[in-house]
Amino acid sequence: MSVSINRAANFFTLTGPAGAGIQPAVRIMSKKILRLHIVGDSISIGYGRYLEKYIDSSRFIYSRKEGIDEACLNLDIPKGANGGDSSMVKFYLEYLAEKNYECDCLLVNCGLHDIKFDLAAQKLQVSPEQYRKNLLGIIAISKKIADSFIWITTTPSDETVHNTPDKTFFRYDKDNEMYRQIARKTAEENSVALIDLYRFTRNLGGKEIFSDHVHFQENIRALQAAFIAGWLENYP
Repeated sequence: MSVSINRAANFFTLTGPAGAGIQPAVRIMSKKILRLHIVGDSISIGYGRYLEKYIDSSRFIYSRKEGIDEACLNLDIPKGANGGDSSMVKFYLEYLAEKNYECDCLLVNCGLHDIKFDLAAQKLQVSPEQYRKNLLGIIAISKKIADSFIWITTTPSDETVHNTPDKTFFRYDKDNEMYRQIARKTAEENSVALIDLYRFTRNLGGKEIFSDHVHFQENIRALQAAFIAGWLENYP
């Protein structure tokens, strides 16, 4: 599927709620420059440098969890800018709250590390129930940090490439689906805005969109960023 940057930025207005997974928003003009802070896994690092370029600098100041160089040493091991699983994200946000950090819009995703299935222990890194509890904690803490909390859905992975004999952990599509539904339901029950990056990314193509087992080609990362930037432009 060929999608231009401009079309990606306007994807949800072109296709409606079914394309973006949200209700259409009417942009409210404001002179205030909004402070934006991103917390996410290595996927957010991939689209992040494009997102920083694509957002309207007259409306947003971009920031994210720091430590990109450290995170890029091994994207499977969450360090630095890689927010890791929901327990790690909750801990990081608690740290920000203790430091009295404030922003206008907090964009968060976690899930890919939660669904790691440890082959030796034969269990998921974070159980479904604990994932839900962590998300509720994240939502509660966000109210101390940000005026607006926005959830970004977990992106797909390529199970056939990922789950090879040399791996110490697997990821299963069924767990990705289950955890995304947990996050979606939790967001809806708590009136949290949601950017459906999973659905947008899935509509871009099949195996050719991946650069490895879970990360994406550069053009896909750019399109993901454009989609998020377009969503933000129309966010009240």
